[in-house]
Amino acid sequence: MTPGKDEKKEVLLIGGSGFIGNALGEKLSRKGWSIRLLTRNQTKFQTAYPCHSYRWDGFSIPEDAVRGVSAIVNLAGESIAEGRWSQKRKKQILDSRVHTTKAMVDVIKKYDLKLDAVIQSSAVGFYGMEDQNKICDESSRAGQDFLSSVCQKWEAELKGLNDSHRLCVARIGLVLDWQGGALEKLWDIYVSGVGCTLSDGKQWMNWIHMDDLVNFYVQALENKKYQGVYNLVAPENLSNKDFHRTLCRVTPSFAKLFAPSFSVKLLLGGKGDLVLKGPHVKPKRLEESPFEFEFKTLGECLEDLMRERIKHHAHYLKVKQWVPAPLEDVWSFVSEAKNLEKITPDFLHFRIKSMSTDKISKGSLIDYSLKLHGIPITWRSEISSWEPRSLFVDQQLKGPYSLWHHRHLFTPLAGGTLIEDRVEYKLPLYPFGQVGLFLVNKDLREIFRYRKVMTAKFLS
Repeated sequence: MTPGKDEKKEVLLIGGSGFIGNALGEKLSRKGWSIRLLTRNQTKFQTAYPCHSYRWDGFSIPEDAVRGVSAIVNLAGESIAEGRWSQKRKKQILDSRVHTTKAMVDVIKKYDLKLDAVIQSSAVGFYGMEDQNKICDESSRAGQDFLSSVCQKWEAELKGLNDSHRLCVARIGLVLDWQGGALEKLWDIYVSGVGCTLSDGKQWMNWIHMDDLVNFYVQALENKKYQGVYNLVAPENLSNKDFHRTLCRVTPSFAKLFAPSFSVKLLLGGKGDLVLKGPHVKPKRLEESPFEFEFKTLGECLEDLMRERIKHHAHYLKVKQWVPAPLEDVWSFVSEAKNLEKITPDFLHFRIKSMSTDKISKGSLIDYSLKLHGIPITWRSEISSWEPRSLFVDQQLKGPYSLWHHRHLFTPLAGGTLIEDRVEYKLPLYPFGQVGLFLVNKDLREIFRYRKVMTAKFLS
């Protein structure tokens, strides 16, 4: 059950600093859970939730990380979408999953941990990508390709656990959310006007909204009725062709565009099967359980995700960070324009030249200078919204983008503050300016990575 006022339950998240881990950690924090994090990244306060972090050395889990926890959730694994699938990369994908799962089982057995739940992540790739006419539920046989082999070896490590532990295995599909994963990459393609059906478009897109995924993990932690294997996909999945058409309704891409399979394989290499093939996966056991999906159709999913957007046909970057400082201190820090220089990387040579008001407020005009790849740039922003201790918005009036709309949101969470950045932007000279999108996105991610590190330094 959910921790009460006098009951503080603790969970260890293995690999909890990633895409799914941040969303799950934030949800658990709001529900009163105390979180321990096993991660390679030892930079403090880089997640969207408060936690006590422990270093993962690639081989074993320290005793301090598990003593006293009531549950363990294993989310660890190298991204299958990043990089080409060389033999070295395939080994990294496999080892990152098998080694962490083996270490989890070993530490549970070594210290004879009495856990309420163990939740292990896996993927719908378990069923193989060979047959797009195949309909799979949790009882379906495994496939024979690389991803299926990874999932089988991944799950096989769990056999070391005895029946005294309530084990849930989550075979996850394509997770849709703005903070990473497939949608983040797909959105850039579709907003650029080049989204397309892949090959004949008959392969299945087994998607799930992040909120539904996180809700499953929370319920599986708190409800003892959940046990065994579950397919984490929406009830009404779509073919690639229908998925494409749905995205075209909210972006500038054209429904009739398609990419032949040879071009996809040329671009993606061995991992082309990820998008060119796919069986129809059904969440049979979830539909038979007490679980209720909030988003059963892709239309409902996109409608919900678009609610937080202001400029629908813009690129989007969303970043969250929890800091231990109270909201009042955080707001005081961001209210000082000079502090923006402190959290901006040196390579930008960022300087505030002038401000139209003594203090930042609604209507303030701020002029900056910076250098981007050695090119001098002048930038003027207007503070178009200013709601103390809640949010402010800066919009570019003059600068390198054809649109820059940056919302800064602040929310109290677990004795500290959750800082959220939502940036919507367009490149100039559309569609020709889209050529520079990869470089722009790379720069933005480095800028916000640095900002998180420096923000944590000044507010912890």
